[in-house]
Amino acid sequence: MPHRLFLAIPLPPPLVSAIEKFQKAQEVDTKSVRWTHKDNLHVSVHFFGDIDDQQLGELVDCVEEIVSATPAFELIVDQLAFAPKGKPARMLWLTFIQSDEYRQFVETLRRTVKEEIGGPSDARKPSAHVTVARLRDSQSVEKITLESFRGKKFMVGVDSLILYESDLGGNVPEYTPLQTFVFGSGDEE
Repeated sequence: MPHRLFLAIPLPPPLVSAIEKFQKAQEVDTKSVRWTHKDNLHVSVHFFGDIDDQQLGELVDCVEEIVSATPAFELIVDQLAFAPKGKPARMLWLTFIQSDEYRQFVETLRRTVKEEIGGPSDARKPSAHVTVARLRDSQSVEKITLESFRGKKFMVGVDSLILYESDLGGNVPEYTPLQTFVFGSGDEE
């Protein structure tokens, strides 16, 4: 049976609380905006799609090797922005300041997983972000006040990565953690 898998960086509780407070302060119709539940907030790293049981073990071994050899790093929150850029907004993202460590890690991960396991490759430039909401119509963009999040300074210490299985069957997607990987754990003796 295939597993719908993705990798994500967990968020620190103060940042989750700040996002949740921002969401609750918005006066928009829930029919036009679907807010990401606080338990599903994370920095998306890589979506694998459907992986079968045999590939799952290979994937875990491959990711473990990469993450354990990569030192921990930091991501700094930049701003809330509508996405995708240059197109009609379909999502609201919390973006992070460009990080060479993040970009290099994601590029290495993509390349190594493609070489080891195969499957499609993501050619987009790595962009650290949190999906805060999905927008169902363009009018909702005008009702969301991004200014209420401006001036907030948050840093995410990236010391772990979680492999999630995604179940989209219910009203709210369910993400089940399958494996946690610790950055730089290969340096320990």
